[in-house]
Amino acid sequence: MKKQTNTKNTKNLILETARELFITQGYEKTTIRQIITLADVTTGSLYHFYKNKEEILLNIVDEHFNVIMLQSSVLSNRYNEPLLGFSLSASIIFNLIDQHETLGELFLAAYNSCIISEHIVQVASTMTKDWFSAYNPTFSTIEYYHRAILIRGMYQSLIWNYLCKKNIALPDTVHLLIRTINQIFNVPSDKIEDILSLSQQIMKDNDMSILGYDI
Repeated sequence: MKKQTNTKNTKNLILETARELFITQGYEKTTIRQIITLADVTTGSLYHFYKNKEEILLNIVDEHFNVIMLQSSVLSNRYNEPLLGFSLSASIIFNLIDQHETLGELFLAAYNSCIISEHIVQVASTMTKDWFSAYNPTFSTIEYYHRAILIRGMYQSLIWNYLCKKNIALPDTVHLLIRTINQIFNVPSDKIEDILSLSQQIMKDNDMSILGYDI
């Protein structure tokens, strides 16, 4: 007998079930039928919320990024330093992947999706304006969008390299990403080094848990 749950609980059940399957056996190997069976919901219930598996992945990845950005924002506000927003989010993401490789595989699946990638770029375009506008007062919206595309590409490449090649250590991967992105937003070199040092110290001093995943 199907569980009698309200709409919100049904959606959450689908998401949690899909997340568990994506993490344990991989996004590509997970089927809609498996999600329906394990969640013990009807086919109609799932398709009421999601057209396909890709939309479920978008919801899950968006939730992860929202929590990561919130954590980064709280910490950067504590130090009154907007530049920490990007450096801390990058540090958190790669430390999560280092501890939980299947999360990296989940992010790669998201980056391989045109729809999800466009969503990520749009979000990054808005966030980078908040983080870097002090150094780019004349930047237009399209200039932030173009750089958001570069950020997406760097994340995808560095996550792939960290999972598959493993020839760049975790600290070097994070530093490469932070230095490069700060440079394309015209942040001075000495300021970048200060941000790197402060980010390292913050990560060392703060125990973090993102959606149940400890760093």
